[in-house]
Amino acid sequence: MNFIKKLISRRVLSVLDFGAQTVTVLCVEKRDDGSVRVLGGGEAPSRGVGPEGIVLLGDAVESVVDAVAKAQRSAGVRIDTLYFNLEDILLQGSASCGSACLVGEGEINSRAVNEARQMAERRVANFYERIVYAVDTGYLIDQKDPVENPVGVFGQQLDVSVYFLLARAELCDAWKKIMERAGLAKSVPVVSAWSTAYGVLPKGDRRRRRVIVDFGDDLTTTLVFKNGGIQGLRIRATAADRSEAGKNLAADVKELMASPEATEQILVAGDRASDEEALKRIKENFSAPVFVAAAVGIPKFDQPRLASLVGLVGVAEELEKKAPLLRREKGLLGDVKEKAMEFVQEYF
Repeated sequence: MNFIKKLISRRVLSVLDFGAQTVTVLCVEKRDDGSVRVLGGGEAPSRGVGPEGIVLLGDAVESVVDAVAKAQRSAGVRIDTLYFNLEDILLQGSASCGSACLVGEGEINSRAVNEARQMAERRVANFYERIVYAVDTGYLIDQKDPVENPVGVFGQQLDVSVYFLLARAELCDAWKKIMERAGLAKSVPVVSAWSTAYGVLPKGDRRRRRVIVDFGDDLTTTLVFKNGGIQGLRIRATAADRSEAGKNLAADVKELMASPEATEQILVAGDRASDEEALKRIKENFSAPVFVAAAVGIPKFDQPRLASLVGLVGVAEELEKKAPLLRREKGLLGDVKEKAMEFVQEYF
């Protein structure tokens, strides 16, 4: 019985990062103590994807297939669910607000919060874009009283402010086709900026306000991260000229730091995180301390260029916790796990 319980409780996560040069797949096991054990991984040259998006869908499929096959052999698992980093040079940030009117005694519950969120979502939703990220940024009771958590508070009206990231619908559909043609039963897109933030910030240190930069070979993403979520973002193609790339990066940081709130740190990760020209530009223009950010969370995977891949594991874990146990990766013993779970639940 202990063997069966251990089998069905095993948490294996598989993640993919489609970089400018290399496609990387990593399979890890999350232990009960919160640590991560790397089971294996695979790499393949990245083909078919450019800074603007999908160039040759067939080539992109081949790159994914190669990397996934190598990871499965290395880790000894079958990848059924794959979380992957989604990048879009036209990714748009949009702030919106929704409201819910309270009835009865006026006590706010989770249903009222969700109703207000849905209204905020309807205000930004459109046919050409898909919402790929959303985070609550504020709650207001009766249009005057801000609260940190509205559930259980009494009032007549709840306003919820939400920050959304929207990617091109055609790009999302293209990535869905790539994953389907690669033979993956389930793929989950995760906006890469979210992964990068989780990759450079430990779980217990995601409340303070930081500006985070993913300085990649193809794209440069600059974001504000505060209270556990993204609250501002800029993305552009990385200039080939180092001086121009540094100038653009400093301009994006300056725009995001225009807020009156103090920024405690500027963290730089990605392929070009150690670019002295870019770091010099930032340090000359801003008083906040600037650091090259190592990836945190997986031993021996601490290089700044791996921040987005490592952080994707953290995002995947968070999303898995919101899903039923049996949605997790089944592998070759999927049917056995399901039957074992049914048996345990019925008799124990």
